Amino acid sequence: EACIRTSRTDLLTRYLKQQRSARGVTIKSAHTYGSLIRSYGFLNDLEGVWAMWNEMQARGVAPSCITLGCMVEAVSTNGEPEAGLSLIHQMLKDKQTRSLVNAVIYCSVLKGFSHRKRFDQVWAVHEEMRKQSLQYSIV
Repeated sequence: EACIRTSRTDLLTRYLKQQRSARGVTIKSAHTYGSLIRSYGFLNDLEGVWAMWNEMQARGVAPSCITLGCMVEAVSTNGEPEAGLSLIHQMLKDKQTRSLVNAVIYCSVLKGFSHRKRFDQVWAVHEEMRKQSLQYSIV
C-alpha cells in the first residue's frame, strides 16, 4: 500500500516478484488478497490481478466487499470494464456473495466504461444499478 501511495513502482514490482516466488508468504486473508490485487492493478498487470483472484478462490478464501471492489476496480481501470461487470453478475447470482455488491463497486465499472467513451454501457449499467435497488451514500 505504501508503494502505491508513493508511486514507487520499482519497489512494488520487486516485492510482488518476491511474493510470487517460493520465498513468498502464504496468504490467508481476503484483505491481503485485496491489497495484492490492487497492487497488480496499479502496475497494469491484469495477469497478476487474475492470478491473485484465482489463487484466492482456489485456497477457499471468501472475498469481502473490499476484495471484490479491488478486483472490479483493477480490471475496469485497466481497460476491461466488461470483465468487471461480468464479475459483478457472477457475484449477484450466488446467494453467498450477493451481499458483497454495492454502489461503489458498480461505480468502478461506470468509470471504466466512461473512460473508454462507452456511454451506451454507462447508461445500461446505471439502469441496472437502479433495478438492483442499491443504497447510495452521499459523502
